[in-house]
Amino acid sequence: MLTREEFARRLEEHRRVESRESRLLALVAVPFGLAQLVMIRWADANLPRGPRLALEGGVFLAYMALVGILIVQMVKRTRAAAPRCPRCRARLEGAEGRAVLVTGRCISCGADIIEQVQEPREPAAPPAPPA
Repeated sequence: MLTREEFARRLEEHRRVESRESRLLALVAVPFGLAQLVMIRWADANLPRGPRLALEGGVFLAYMALVGILIVQMVKRTRAAAPRCPRCRARLEGAEGRAVLVTGRCISCGADIIEQVQEPREPAAPPAPPA
């Protein structure tokens, strides 16, 4: 079992991986998409229809392949970073992870994930004598 702090750290690491991978996808997809538009405008003005369509189609397919590879890579890395239930192996990310932080249990199978810390109780005060 994990402490609440350890589980919160794992959730935060998952969030960082997801954020980093999303930024990488955006930093590649947006500029290449815009460059493709510029290339299409240039091709429309300078190339005859046949070669222009071949160039535009090839560039588009290469762009889609690159974005597809980045998406698959992002999903794999994000899933690998997600904390999992030790019993049912469910990924505990997003709302599920927050629910585990609150309850200490897997929402899929009910397994204890976070060790429950019992705070020491103060001894009860002796009863007051009757008046």
